[in-house]
Amino acid sequence: MEWTDSQKQVIELHNRDLLVSAAAGSGKTAVLVERIISMVTREDHPVDIDRILVVTFTRAAAKEMKERIYEAIRKALEEHPDNAHLIRQSTLIHNAWISTIDSFCSTLVRQHFGEIDLDPEYRMADPGELELLISQTWDEVLEANYEAGEEAFLRLVNSYTVGDRDTQLVEYLRKLYTMSQAYPWPSEWLDGLLEPYRVTSTRELLEAPWMQQVWQDLRNQLMDIQQTAQQLLLDLQHLAGAEGHPYEDAIRSDLQWIGCLLEATDYPSILEIAKGWPKFADLSRKKFPWNDEEEKKSYQNRRKEVKDRLTQLQGTYLTKSLTDVVEEMQDLFGIVSEMVRLVKEFDEAFYSKKRKLGLMDFSDMEHFALDILVDRTTHELRPVAKEMAAFFEEVMVDEYQDSNYLQETILHAVSKESLGSNNYFMVGDVKQSIYRFRQAEPKIFNDKYTAFSKEASTHQRIDLDANFRSRGNIIETVNDVFRYIMQPDMGGVAYDEDATLKLGATFYPPSSADLRTEFLVVQKDDPVFADEHIQADEAEWVKIALRINELIASGMEVYDKKTGGMRPLTYGDVAVLRRGLSGGVGERMMEVFDSYRIPSHLESSTGYFNTLEVEVVLSFLRILDNPRQEVPLVAILRSPIVGCSDEDLSKIRLEYPEGSFAEAVFAYGEEHEEDTRIQKFLALYEKMRALTTDTSIHRIIQILYLETGYDEYVSALPGGAVRKANLEKLVDLAVTYENSSFHGLFHFVNYIEKLKKYQVDFGEADLTGEEDNAVRIMTIHKSKGLEFPVVILSGATKGFNKSDYSGEVLLHANLGVGLYRIDPLRRIKSDTLYRDYLSGQIQVDLLGEELRVLYVALTRAREKLIISGSMSGKDFDDLTQKAIGYGESFEERRKAGCYLKWMMPAILHNPGKYQLEAVEGSHLVLGVVAEEVSSEMTREGLMEQLSQVKEEDIHALQEGFSFTYGYPRHSGYKNKYSVSELKHLAIEGAMADGLLPEHEDGESKVLFGTEEKKKIRPAFLSGEAADAVYVGALRGTAMHRYMECFDFVRPNAAETYEEQLEEMIAAGKVTKEQEALLRDRQLRTFLHSDVAGRMMTAATQGNLYKERAFVMGDTPEHFLDGAESSDSGEMILVQGIIDVFFKEEDGIVLLDYKTDRVDSAEELVLRYRRQMELYGDAIWRTQGMPVKEMYLYSFALGETILVES
Repeated sequence: MEWTDSQKQVIELHNRDLLVSAAAGSGKTAVLVERIISMVTREDHPVDIDRILVVTFTRAAAKEMKERIYEAIRKALEEHPDNAHLIRQSTLIHNAWISTIDSFCSTLVRQHFGEIDLDPEYRMADPGELELLISQTWDEVLEANYEAGEEAFLRLVNSYTVGDRDTQLVEYLRKLYTMSQAYPWPSEWLDGLLEPYRVTSTRELLEAPWMQQVWQDLRNQLMDIQQTAQQLLLDLQHLAGAEGHPYEDAIRSDLQWIGCLLEATDYPSILEIAKGWPKFADLSRKKFPWNDEEEKKSYQNRRKEVKDRLTQLQGTYLTKSLTDVVEEMQDLFGIVSEMVRLVKEFDEAFYSKKRKLGLMDFSDMEHFALDILVDRTTHELRPVAKEMAAFFEEVMVDEYQDSNYLQETILHAVSKESLGSNNYFMVGDVKQSIYRFRQAEPKIFNDKYTAFSKEASTHQRIDLDANFRSRGNIIETVNDVFRYIMQPDMGGVAYDEDATLKLGATFYPPSSADLRTEFLVVQKDDPVFADEHIQADEAEWVKIALRINELIASGMEVYDKKTGGMRPLTYGDVAVLRRGLSGGVGERMMEVFDSYRIPSHLESSTGYFNTLEVEVVLSFLRILDNPRQEVPLVAILRSPIVGCSDEDLSKIRLEYPEGSFAEAVFAYGEEHEEDTRIQKFLALYEKMRALTTDTSIHRIIQILYLETGYDEYVSALPGGAVRKANLEKLVDLAVTYENSSFHGLFHFVNYIEKLKKYQVDFGEADLTGEEDNAVRIMTIHKSKGLEFPVVILSGATKGFNKSDYSGEVLLHANLGVGLYRIDPLRRIKSDTLYRDYLSGQIQVDLLGEELRVLYVALTRAREKLIISGSMSGKDFDDLTQKAIGYGESFEERRKAGCYLKWMMPAILHNPGKYQLEAVEGSHLVLGVVAEEVSSEMTREGLMEQLSQVKEEDIHALQEGFSFTYGYPRHSGYKNKYSVSELKHLAIEGAMADGLLPEHEDGESKVLFGTEEKKKIRPAFLSGEAADAVYVGALRGTAMHRYMECFDFVRPNAAETYEEQLEEMIAAGKVTKEQEALLRDRQLRTFLHSDVAGRMMTAATQGNLYKERAFVMGDTPEHFLDGAESSDSGEMILVQGIIDVFFKEEDGIVLLDYKTDRVDSAEELVLRYRRQMELYGDAIWRTQGMPVKEMYLYSFALGETILVES
C-alpha cells in the first residue's frame, strides 16, 4: 500500500508525544497497525510486541488489531523463517497488551491486588445486579436521612420533590454520582462543586472564573445582536434606496442603545447603564411600497428578533444587582453541600455493599487501577507505575477523543513522562466524539490539539485529512455543510483547511448515476396525509421506501471493494440512520418498508424487553411471583399460550364481579370444567408455581417453553428466527442473574424492571450478517466505524433534546450544579444567574455533540447520501427563502433546532449542486399507487398459496364460521359499547326529538362513524373511502393531551403554561404538530378558572385523577334507552376514559373538557348529559363515593358549565 506523506509521518515518527487527528475515512486503523508492525519488525532496535500498550475503544477493535498484527508477523516469517525475533513475536502476540481500557485495568488489578488490600476472589457485577444494588442503596441512604430529619436534608427534599415522590431528586443525585466516577478522585471533584458558591463579597464574585465568562458571554451576545441589527439596517437601506426607509429610525435607536451597553468596561458598569433601559422605539407606520405582505412581515419579524434578544439578555444578566447574586449563591450553598454529602454517603455505602458481596463494577476497576499506580493523597506515582513506564516502549490510545479524565490519568501514569521521555501516542478525531452520555470529554483532545505543534517537536500534531472512503460528491457535501456550522464556539473545532476532508479515494470508476446529495422534505401539513390518516414520520418513511426502490430499479451501480469493479446496487448496500430509534420507531419503519417489499433489519441496542414474545414470558413469571397482578395475568390469558378473547375475559368478570380478577379466574375454572383453555392454563400455572420453590429460574423458563411449545410457536411467525433467539436469550439472562448476589423469582422480576427502567437493554437477538441483502436500520451511534454505499439520514427535522438544560437541577461536568432558588413554603421558584449561565453552557455543549453526531452520520456514506425529514409547508418556505447568510452567526446556529436547518446554508450557497425536494402528499400518493400496481399478485400465485393450506386449518375455520349465538333474542345489541357510542345514540335521539340541530359533532366530522385504524397506505388503494379528519378533531386531541400532561402540583401552576408546554415537547409528550393546534388563550383562561384552582388544591393533596379508564357491566336496559328487560342474566359492557375528577371533603367533582364549537352552554349539556351520567356511574362504582358535582368545561365558550343529573 502506498502511504501519503502524513501517514508516513505517523508510522515513522517516535520519541515524542504524538497526537494524530484522523478524519473520517482517513485509514486510521491501517496506519495504526502499520506503525505497530514497523516497530516490531524493523531491523534496527526492533520492539517486542508485548512492550507496546495499545488501548482500543472496543473489544472488537482490539481483536481485529491483534489479528492484523499476527497476520503481518506470519507473512514476515514466511520470508524470514529463521528470524529468532519474529518467532518470538509470534508467541508474544497472544499476551500482548492490546485491549480496552477496562481490560487493561482488570489485568493490572489481578496482578497487583495486594497493593490495595483487595480480595482476589472478586467478581464483576452484572449490569442488572448493579441496578438493584444501586436502587437498594439509595433507598437505605434516603431512609436513614428521613429518619434523622436534619434541616438541610429536609430543605433539599422539600425544594426538589413533588408530594411524597423523591424519584426525580434521586435521579439528579444518581447522575451526579455517575459524573463523579469519570474523574480520578471523585471526592475531590464533588468538593469542587461547592467552589462557585463560596462567595462572601461582590469582589470575590467578580473575580470568579465563571463570572468573568458570564461577562464575556454577555458582550459576545451583544455584539452578535449588534451585527444582526446592522445587517437589517443595510438591507432596509438597499431596499429603499436614497429616499430611506420608514423603519430605519427604530433600528438606529436599537443600535444606539446596544452601543451604549457595549461601552461598559466591566460588569458593574453595564449594570449601571442598564438601569436606564429605554422603551423600544416603535416601527414607523408611514406607507412604503412593499413587494408583498410577506416581505413586510419578514422585516418586522427581524426587528422583533432584535428586541426579543435584548429583552432576554436584560432579564437574564442585567436585572439583579451583584449583591443579589452573592446572596443567592450563599443561600444555595447549603443545598449544593447537602447534595454533595448525600452522593458521598451513597458512594461509601455502595462501595461497602460491593466489597461485602465480593463485587466490582467497571468504575471500581479503573479506580483500583489508579490506586495501584498513583497515591490517592499525594497524587505521586507509585512504584508499579514507574516499573510499567520503564517497561512500555510506547503507550498508544485509539479513539482518544472518547477518553475521560480518569482514563487519561491512568494512561499518563504508565507513559514515560515521569522518566523525562515522551512516548504517548494518541489517535482520534474530535469531530467524532459522540459519547458525552458515557462521560467522554472531548476537551482533553481539543486542549492538546491547540497546544501541540504541527512542526517537529516533543509534543507534535499530525493531521490525517485525506478520506479514502467516499466519492468526491460526499466529500463536498460534508465540507459544504460543516464549514458554515462547525466553529470553535460550538463543537470546539474550527472547520478550517486543517479540518476539511480531502479526496483520497481516487479508485472509484466514473458513475452514470445521479450521485448528487438529496434533501427530501415531506410537507407534513399537506391535507392528503390527514385525509389518508398518514402520520408525518410514516409519510417520510414511505418516501424513503419509494426512493430506495427507485434506486434499485434504476440499475444504479456501486463499487465492490472485494472485486474492484462496479455491480448493481442491492438492498444490503443501503443504511437508514436516525438519531434515535426508541419508542418503536425502528419497528414501525420496518413495517413501512415491508409494505413495499423492502427487506430490512433493525440494529438496535434497546427494545429487547418490549418484544412481544419476551413480554409474554415475563408476564408469566410475574404471575408466578404474584398472581394478583392483573395486567400480566390478562396478558397471559390473551396470549397464544391460553388464547382467550376480550369477550372471554369479560364473561369471566361478569360472572364473578367480586374480588380480584385473579380470584375470578380461579373461581371460573372451578365451576367450568368444560372450558378447556382455562383448565389447561390453571393446571400449567399450578405445576409451574410448584417449581418455584426449588427450581432455578432459567430452568423454569425452559420448562415453560417445553410445556407450552411457545418458542416453537413464535418461530413460525414472521421474523421467527429472531423471536426464538430472543426467548433463548431470556434463558441466558436468567443464568446471568442466578450468578449474581440476588436470588428468587421476586428479585428476578425486579431485576428485569430495573434493566428496563435504566435502559440496560440488549436489543433483539441479531441474526443478520453483513452478507444478508437487507436495508439496515440503525442509530447514528451504532453506525460509527461502519460505511455503506448509500446512506439515508432520516428524521433530519426532528428537534434537539432540551431537557438537559431546562430541568429543575442542571449538572455540568466541568462547571457543577445550577439550581433555581426555591421558597419551599410558598412553592415559588426564581432563576439564578449561575443556573442561567450553566443552562447556556450545557446547551452549547449539547449542540456541539449534535454537530459531531451529524458529522458521523454524513461520513458513513461512500457514494450516495440522502437526507430526509418533514416540516410544515410554511416552515419549509420560510427556510428556503432565508437570506444566503442564514445559519452562519452563533445565534442562528444555536436556535436552528434540527439537522436540516443546520444544513441549509450548504444548499443555499450552492444552488443546483444539491437536490432539494418538497414532497407533497399528492406526489407521494402517486408514487404509492405506482408501487401498488407493480405488486399485484397473479391469480396463479394466489392459487398456489391456497393449495398449501392445511386440512385441519380449513376445518378450524369452518367451525368458527358455524358458531351459533346463545342469546338470539338480544342479537340486536353489541356485547360492548364505548361511552362515545352511547353518547352518539343519545344525541341522535335528541335530534329526532328536535332538541338539537342536525349538524356535525364539533369534535368529529363523521358523527356516528367508527374510528378507522391508522393506515400507512392510502385507503383508496383497497377501494375504501377514507374519512377525512377535521382540524377541529385534531385540535381537540391536542388540547386534551396538554391537559392530561399538565402538572397541577407545580407551584404557581396557573402561570406555568409556556414552561410546561416546552417541557412536554422536550419529553416527547406533546408533538410539534399538536403544539401548533393548541389554543393558548383558551388554555390560559381555563388555568385561571375557579375549577382549575380547585384541581390544583386537590392535586397537592394527592386527590386529582386524570385519564382514568374504566369498564363496567350491567343489563342492556340499564345503559340503552328502549331496551327490554330480561331475566336471561345477559350483560353488556361499557368502557370509557374519564378526563378528570377530584376528591373534596364532601364528595367527588367530575369534569370533562370540550372543544366543540357551540352557540350555548345548554346545547353542550344536551349533547353530553348522558356521557356525564355514565362517567358518574363509573366513579361511584369504582370509588365508592358519590359524585356531588358534574361540570363540562367549554374551551370555546370559556365557561365551566354545571350538568345537573
